[in-house]
Amino acid sequence: MKLFRQTYFPIIEAGIALMIVLLPLSNNPDLMNGIQTAKSFNFFYGILVLLCIGAIGLLFKRDKLKINITLIDILLLVYVSWVTINKYMVHEVHCFSLKYYDLLGLSVLYLIIRFIDKKYYLLFLVVICISGTVQAIYGCLQLWGFYPSHHGLFKMTGSFFNPGPYAGFLCAVLPIAVGLYLSFRKKGDVSFDASRLKSLKFATLTFEKFEAARLKLTSFAFERFEKFKRFSKKIIKHEVSNTKYQTRSIKREAKRNIDREVSNGEAIKREASNSTASNTSKASNEREASNLIEQLSLLAIKYIALITIITILLVLPAARSRAAWLGAIAGVAFLAWYKYNMANWFRQAQASKTKNEASRSSGNRNRTFLNLNLNLNLNPRLRKWLKVSVLIIFVTSAVFGLYHFKKDSADGRMLIWKVTSNIIKDYPLLGIGQNMFKAHYMDYQAGYFRKNPGSKYETVADDNQYAFNEPLNIWAENGAVVVLLMGGLLFAVFFKRKGFETARLKGLKLTSFAFEKFDAARSRLTSFAFEMFEKFKRFSKKIIKHVVSNTKYQTRSIKREAKRNIEHEVSNGEAQTLQPETIFRATLFSILVFGLFSYPSEILPIKIVAITCLGLLANYFALNTPTTSAANIKRAASNGEAIKREASNTSEASIERERSGASNGEAQPGIRSEAKSRLAGWNLKPVITLAILLITIFTYPKISTWKSAHATWKDAMDLYNYGLYEECLDDYKKAYPILKNNGEFLINYGKALSLAEKHAEAVKILEQAKAYQSNTVLYTALGDSHKALERYADAEENYGHAGDMAPGKFYPLYLLARLYDASGLQQKALEMANTILNKEVKVHSTAIEEIRSEMQQIIETYN
Repeated sequence: MKLFRQTYFPIIEAGIALMIVLLPLSNNPDLMNGIQTAKSFNFFYGILVLLCIGAIGLLFKRDKLKINITLIDILLLVYVSWVTINKYMVHEVHCFSLKYYDLLGLSVLYLIIRFIDKKYYLLFLVVICISGTVQAIYGCLQLWGFYPSHHGLFKMTGSFFNPGPYAGFLCAVLPIAVGLYLSFRKKGDVSFDASRLKSLKFATLTFEKFEAARLKLTSFAFERFEKFKRFSKKIIKHEVSNTKYQTRSIKREAKRNIDREVSNGEAIKREASNSTASNTSKASNEREASNLIEQLSLLAIKYIALITIITILLVLPAARSRAAWLGAIAGVAFLAWYKYNMANWFRQAQASKTKNEASRSSGNRNRTFLNLNLNLNLNPRLRKWLKVSVLIIFVTSAVFGLYHFKKDSADGRMLIWKVTSNIIKDYPLLGIGQNMFKAHYMDYQAGYFRKNPGSKYETVADDNQYAFNEPLNIWAENGAVVVLLMGGLLFAVFFKRKGFETARLKGLKLTSFAFEKFDAARSRLTSFAFEMFEKFKRFSKKIIKHVVSNTKYQTRSIKREAKRNIEHEVSNGEAQTLQPETIFRATLFSILVFGLFSYPSEILPIKIVAITCLGLLANYFALNTPTTSAANIKRAASNGEAIKREASNTSEASIERERSGASNGEAQPGIRSEAKSRLAGWNLKPVITLAILLITIFTYPKISTWKSAHATWKDAMDLYNYGLYEECLDDYKKAYPILKNNGEFLINYGKALSLAEKHAEAVKILEQAKAYQSNTVLYTALGDSHKALERYADAEENYGHAGDMAPGKFYPLYLLARLYDASGLQQKALEMANTILNKEVKVHSTAIEEIRSEMQQIIETYN
């Protein structure tokens, strides 16, 4: 137990890093939809392992279990709670979906990340870059023919099922790689520490420890010397009283002893001095070695980021995903905005323009004809309209180009958004339920085409189960409540300001306090606050001069730190050092833009990157104090003398406590109170550990059952694809109790029953499937079973509904024509056959030619 208390093994951090790299590569051909479901199941098992390790480590944790709650934490907790309530309590029907369980697992991952030390932030960013590099290389190998694609229509999908999710993952990684690369200064250093006063803190604490050690050694030497003097006087007095002949020799011996002890005292002091010097030299050597390792590590990180950028840029255009392109551009632009201080650049440009206009209006009006023409050409109103016109033309051209790059895909998204808006119109407050979009969308699409016959979107309509817009999907499934929560989360991530000098520096003296105030105020400095900043700068210089007068070793570090802060924060137009929070936000912004045109909430690796950045951002907020207002700065400046006295008294009192505690061997009150708090918190840790272990024990069999059911489903589908419809039914029956709320499974099962000519059972299963998923396959299978049972009216209704869902498809209309022909409805059969023959063919295929040929035979038969 002592070993666990003294040494920290970053097992959890290593586990998360391995998950980020390896999880996107997960694929299990023995599972149904193995390239997607394997990622979810491996993620669940990984989360359980991390929970067990964290629960066991909690027992050996010496510090109190604590977490600083942020606005992000509260909003995410409310979001998960509302989704759960909305899924199981508000709506009667809820489907089985791994997406919801992904949400629960991601919530656990977020909590784990919230307890991780900030020194691992850079590790996670580098690991995400490595994962992106692996995926980019994977895609290159697929393009070159070394690895097969996971989709029959696309040559490159990475380890995903489609180029869209693959490109979305790359666009989420790209801002992290660019942020790491841009974070390098000219000196080859990266600023990834929330505290700018690390060197100052080290110097201050080193000086305090040196002073305390010196006082301890001095007091120890003098105490020993005083004891020896008293002891020697007693000996001399006793011996002289016994015999007068030994007096002189005893005195001489005593004198020699005293001289020896005095010299020993000097030796003690010299030894202490030498020991301090040797320790200082050793510490200096260790720092030099550490700096060398750090420089090599940062150089390696720089080139890892560069390799990631190059490989992603080589692959991303080939993925042909416009949503990913826009997301990548948005994330990199976000970084550039903060890196190069674009807001300040625009302010300077506006101020320069105003100044030039004022000087021009007050200048000499006797100009030449050439100058007059130039001034007319540079008229502010004309220049403003010219800039707006150029911007409008550029944006319009870009949108027009992206639209016509894949026009049918863009039209399809427009159709999906229109139909989704109809769902929102009918369920604005509570939505249709978590993961229930696929159960309602196709029915609404059929209703749209019934209301709009001959719509231009008929040719692009197809079976669909994604909204291709995350805000619309969230609103449709969970209502306006969750939309407001997501809006609050966006505000907390992108607009809430925080000061970034933390409570970790509370123990520092007045200098640390002054710099904390300075650093906390830096994010709110505007043109109005610069005057206050100058006053505070003069005040901080006085404090620094007062505090560091005791040691010359602190002066240089403080001056360098102050100069660096001033040059870094007040510089206009110069490149800034990117902070971790900026990189986290850029990644989230990139995923957000991608989500406006795609479905990242369905892609687990993208969600893991997003939740990792969100957790690290929340940690970054929690570790730091809120931004101090200008009034607080002014109040701090006015109370400067009191602060200096308090800091001086605190410093002297702490040294005195150290000396008295060392000499008397007494425990300090702070230590006793800390021991009491640890003792009080110890009883809660076993309870939490036991609860986590119990949850893990009960969850593992459930996950294994789901995985086994998906494996059985896969076996059934393999038999189905081989045409063994009777044989596959046993596997479907075996998996049914677990997957009876899964719409896709029920449609497959019902279709197999229909082809096995067990039509009554097929109708029962397919009717049950309507509550969880809806598509043309479901309704055509229902039509086939009703037709076999000679329920022609029901068959016509289901075939017609399938045709309304996707008017561009030939197959539902073909089934209707055959139904009319079989039931003796000759006129309807002729009308449907003519409709099919006159229908525009979007993509020519052998199946369509066979359908047209059969329709021609029907026309010839009845004519």
